Amino acid sequence: MSQIAKVILPTSCREERIITRPIVDLKLVKCIGGKGGDGAVVFSKHGPHRLSGPGLPAGGAGGKGGNVYAIPMDKHDHRVDLRHIPGAVKAPDGTIGNRYASGRPGNDVKLKMPLGTLVYKLEPSFLHDSDKCWRQLCWSWKRSLIADINDASHSPILLARGGCGGRGNTMRTPYHAEYGGEADEGYYEIELKSIADIGLVGLPNVGKSTLLSAMTRANSKIAAYPFTTIAPCIGYIMFTDGKSISVADLPGIVTCRFTQDFFRHIERTKALLYVIDVCNATCSSIEENFASLREQIHVHGSGLSEKPFVIVVTKMDVNPAAAAKNVDKFCNYLKTIDLNTTVIPTSAKYGLGIASLIRSVRGLVETFARQLANRVIDRDDEPLI
Repeated sequence: MSQIAKVILPTSCREERIITRPIVDLKLVKCIGGKGGDGAVVFSKHGPHRLSGPGLPAGGAGGKGGNVYAIPMDKHDHRVDLRHIPGAVKAPDGTIGNRYASGRPGNDVKLKMPLGTLVYKLEPSFLHDSDKCWRQLCWSWKRSLIADINDASHSPILLARGGCGGRGNTMRTPYHAEYGGEADEGYYEIELKSIADIGLVGLPNVGKSTLLSAMTRANSKIAAYPFTTIAPCIGYIMFTDGKSISVADLPGIVTCRFTQDFFRHIERTKALLYVIDVCNATCSSIEENFASLREQIHVHGSGLSEKPFVIVVTKMDVNPAAAAKNVDKFCNYLKTIDLNTTVIPTSAKYGLGIASLIRSVRGLVETFARQLANRVIDRDDEPLI
């Protein structure tokens, strides 16, 4: 391909296509604080009138070991998953004391967590020092929730405390100093529960990944077979006024499987997009597609069925005449069940209906923001008893 063609053609038409990596929503982390520095055995020099003996004890205390904290990300950090968090973290040790001076303390390590992160502390039931496979053993350990990071002003969470510095030699013990204290060690499960403003839900192979690529700049993996998306992928809708809306592409919902882990990602979304394929052969009609989705969402609970939603009908370009009839029939079906919602026919391949869908998505997010603000105002107006 010539250089001119590379400049003219959009990114989606070039030969090389960079696939957006799925997000990492679960991490097992071992945190170790820094060891405290040892105290020093040091003596001061003699004055000219006293030249016998080693001198006066002048050993300083060792520096304190660093701590390991979990803190929320600031608004300027655009990392949306747990990929950047290492599997093992150790804070720096404190340094040894010196003559009339304490050792330098170890720096604290701060792990930045995206908003919507749950931190569980794992309590080992039986673990030897020589065990290297704690990640395989930890699933049977007891875990307890210690933090729900859902606000940028959340206070830091201490994961591992550093050891105290040892004291230097004194007049009572001129030839002995204390060793630095040992650091704490902890095992944690970090779970990302909230990843986006909008969640795409639908049966397998209905075009969710293609729709995400059309709405945002995300290049998720697209193929003509079910379960192309095996992990959540996120994209952003950027507006000219500087605002942005995050959209998550979730794996396809499998019928009669109510214990699907990725449901936790849509528990904290502001709204949902029900993606329905107008020509999908998995069900006899799009009405059954929609009924199956609603059943799965209702059975999961956690208030998912009460979330505002928009129905997106995809692949309108496959058989336009039959697709239009099916959409009209589906709209009549929604009226019979007294469900007042928006149905948007789209063709992600040709970009049809995408602009209308984006306007509806922004309307959902802004409506959610107004409702949240009204709830806060009503709570402030309640009389104090």
